[in-house]
Amino acid sequence: QFMPDVDEAIEAARDAGFDAIEWAVRPGGHIPPEKVKTLLPVVVGKTRKAGLTVEMIITGLQDAQAPYAEDILSTAQSLGIRHYRNSNYYMYDYSRPLVPQIEALTPRMASLIALNKRYNTLLCYHTHSGHGMIGGNVWDIWTAQRPLDPATIGLNFDSGHTFIRTGSGWG
Repeated sequence: QFMPDVDEAIEAARDAGFDAIEWAVRPGGHIPPEKVKTLLPVVVGKTRKAGLTVEMIITGLQDAQAPYAEDILSTAQSLGIRHYRNSNYYMYDYSRPLVPQIEALTPRMASLIALNKRYNTLLCYHTHSGHGMIGGNVWDIWTAQRPLDPATIGLNFDSGHTFIRTGSGWG
């Protein structure tokens, strides 16, 4: 995302030896959500023409009520992109009990299941290490996802972020 020009980003990724690009379809990303229907097909076409694949997109979707959720997932499906991850992280409010906050996530994530089934997509919640972010410890986001259908909701497990958040366990 530090390269806002799509053509420049594709060239840099290809020259660096990458075989895929994960485009950001979120506010401040390469593809603003309100332009996903027209812009994502163009960007994915350029990416594929350069010999790279697009297996996943990054979104800000926390639940089905998010603006443009349906447009994002239907467009992804039309391009053969099945996986998306959420980068609009759920956050702890440390002034309140933590367990009810984790439990409250289950229905929010569950609201995406109908869309995921309709568009054959899979939300892969990214485990991130930032302060106050739910998911960096993994157990917390797994606890919220546990009762949900794993065919439609999963984890984008980032071992680097998990290590930062939890340490090595040795010492």
